[in-house]
Amino acid sequence: GSCGGCLHQDIKYPAQTFWKGRQVCETLERIGKIGPDTPGMDEETLPSPLEYGYRNKMEFSFHGIGDSLKMGFKRRGSETDVLNISSCPLLPEQCADIPVLVRDYCASPNIGTYRHNRGGYWRKLVVRFSHHTGEIMIPLLTGPARSHHTIKGLGKLLFDNIPQLKSFVHSTRKGRADLATGERLISVT
Repeated sequence: GSCGGCLHQDIKYPAQTFWKGRQVCETLERIGKIGPDTPGMDEETLPSPLEYGYRNKMEFSFHGIGDSLKMGFKRRGSETDVLNISSCPLLPEQCADIPVLVRDYCASPNIGTYRHNRGGYWRKLVVRFSHHTGEIMIPLLTGPARSHHTIKGLGKLLFDNIPQLKSFVHSTRKGRADLATGERLISVT
């Protein structure tokens, strides 16, 4: 498919685990200088008990403004084009409503995506889910602004609609790098 969120969803799950295991081994050999004869390097990759919904962290990017605001994953092979998504098979069921809730809310104030030295606001949404406790944490990353009043409404919307939500974190990032890491913490609820 065209989604760049993951590269293995086009193949059956047993093949996914095989190729992911190979990637890990090759990386350990290349970067970690761990030889193929090291115990564990030739063992079969252990699959998750969940074929879908197993991710505990997902990062969504924003692109556009108003009704044309997209939120999702970067299109495969692109640094800037965002594929608008409303669901993802790797997102846990408890988090399924989050992408649409956030995108619809962020599109309504007609505020655009942050671009370095060009203004805008929205940057990244991260959804973290604990398979152990069932709790959800949502960090939101925006560009710097004089006022962040619109974020309070988004936090309220999320807490009102996502019962498992335990924290909503807002931070800003001014730097050019497209990272889901804030430089300045604004609020935690």
